[in-house]
Amino acid sequence: MPTRNVLLLFLCGLVAVVGLACGSGGGGDDDHAADDDVSDDDVDDDLDDDLTPDDDADDDNDDDVDDDLDDDLDDDADDVSDDDVDDDLDDDADDDTTPDDDSMPDDDVESNALLLMGADASGPASWQQTTEGWVRRDFPPPVTQGFIFDLGPSFFVDGEKGWTTWNVWGDAVTNGHDWLVYDLENGWQYDTGHWRAGAGTVVELLFAADADHLWATSYYDMFGFGSEHLWKYIGPIPVPQLTTLSNPQFTAMFFPNANSGLVSGYIGSAGFLYRYDGPGWTELAMPAGYESGSFDWLWLADVRNGWGVWEAYAGGRHLMALADGVWSEVTPPADCADYRPTQVFGAADYAITVDRSGPDHRFLEFREGVWTCRNVGGELYGATIRHALVLRDGTEVLAAATAPGDAPLLFLVTLDSVTPIELPAEISSINGVHALSPNAPEFSALVEP
Repeated sequence: MPTRNVLLLFLCGLVAVVGLACGSGGGGDDDHAADDDVSDDDVDDDLDDDLTPDDDADDDNDDDVDDDLDDDLDDDADDVSDDDVDDDLDDDADDDTTPDDDSMPDDDVESNALLLMGADASGPASWQQTTEGWVRRDFPPPVTQGFIFDLGPSFFVDGEKGWTTWNVWGDAVTNGHDWLVYDLENGWQYDTGHWRAGAGTVVELLFAADADHLWATSYYDMFGFGSEHLWKYIGPIPVPQLTTLSNPQFTAMFFPNANSGLVSGYIGSAGFLYRYDGPGWTELAMPAGYESGSFDWLWLADVRNGWGVWEAYAGGRHLMALADGVWSEVTPPADCADYRPTQVFGAADYAITVDRSGPDHRFLEFREGVWTCRNVGGELYGATIRHALVLRDGTEVLAAATAPGDAPLLFLVTLDSVTPIELPAEISSINGVHALSPNAPEFSALVEP
């Protein structure tokens, strides 16, 4: 029984001792405090059941359905307290729009809030977009000792949780990596929920089918010689996968859910493609004519439909489409005939490409079943587009850099426009961007710089 009902019964019993009634009251009020009017109306309208304001400040304590617009558990409209459902866009655990009630800086997110991944004069950094502007989100320092410290790949799920690693090198040897995890309230923290993916390794690829199913590839190198491994996390423990392959080089992976996915790579000059079906793996044939290379990027709706970028072992790339399990090369529009993307990102019926090898200010966009060639503006002809997002509503975000100068750029792309987004003053370079809102894509992947 709710606490307020227990208290009500107690008070009713106490009132009964002195011979007074408890319940609806003689005039039909649904509260239990004295009114300052002289008569009650007959209709309980849950705002006040008389014609003048009550002379108390208590909430109505009836048992009717809470059908008003305030956030308490009764059906009046006389307070500003919080209920139990967090359905707003700020960073506290209530549904009001008052300032933060936590100890963090004001990091209330906008409906299309973004997280920049880049650097300033002091080194790698990230910035979260809030209602009050960009808020810097620092990375905890590396724990693993070494000489060179770089951020590895990063990955976000549903705009709520993300991961990255510190990759650490020693003197011509990989020393190891440290897992970091991100959430809206706490920013970047050490991830104590996942063990390192192999001793002395650095992480190269990262994917999370959901918040509880993490995948990674890592490699160990000493003086140019080493090995690479694929790992599936079961709880905190990384379990090696495809262990029968001899010296594989993993180049791409995508897991649309916890029980299925594709992984590609090469051994020597021959490409391979494997499908994950829950606990086991099935080798798939590379598309005919594309055996001497591998998929360097995958973006899937499911294991039978999606997009990929195939790269030849000897060089050269092609955008590929996967439809009902069959791969085919995408012919680019005439005005982008010489364009060769390195990555493709999609959501629902939308997709966008980037060419990180740049400089190239063009990109391909897929809407309503048609690929078109677009660009970020003629004045930025030498720009390199480094990363992209396709938000759930079809809006797109592009992270880019000028050439020369490597000055960071960010654009919001709609069907009819490409609009620059103002960046933090201190950012000196940009690697990519994630989204942190209900409009965020299900998956957001960023490879290391």
